[in-house]
Amino acid sequence: MKKLFFLSLIISVFACKNVEQYKAGIEEIGTKWEAATASVNEFSTMVEGSKAAFTAAFDSLKIDSTYMSKLKGADLDKVKMAVEAYQASGAGLDEVAGQLAEFKSGWEAKAGEITTLKDGLAAGKLEGDITGKIAELTNFLATSETQLTTWKDAIAKTSEGSTAALEALKAAVMPMTAKKK
Repeated sequence: MKKLFFLSLIISVFACKNVEQYKAGIEEIGTKWEAATASVNEFSTMVEGSKAAFTAAFDSLKIDSTYMSKLKGADLDKVKMAVEAYQASGAGLDEVAGQLAEFKSGWEAKAGEITTLKDGLAAGKLEGDITGKIAELTNFLATSETQLTTWKDAIAKTSEGSTAALEALKAAVMPMTAKKK
């Protein structure tokens, strides 16, 4: 019985020491993950706000089927082309929003892996290739930061394009609105 007790004591000491070697890496990836999660959530809110602003800008012009039915010939063509250009200018928002939704699904899965590492560290029991998992999560974070930067650039370019398209649309609509008065 004494031998079994000493054997389990030795195993538990080595197991705790084994977990300790990963503590700094797990804590570091956990801290980075929390900061990156805040950035992802902030960006997601920004995309939703941009989409809402894009829609609201168009809606504010009151271009509906009734308005369009009153236009004829060149006036109708001019407004249709301006509307199509404005709608096309916002395609980047929908594209980024779709990619972001897909990305966030993967993000949630990786968040579960972070939680598993943290819980294992707290319990003093880690299983599997911890060094490999930390490296994988670190690479995922780096790739994610690059992807966020790419998306932010795409949103900025889309915003510039949609602002120009909105101005062109207003220029096409305003003369027709003035004719109604």
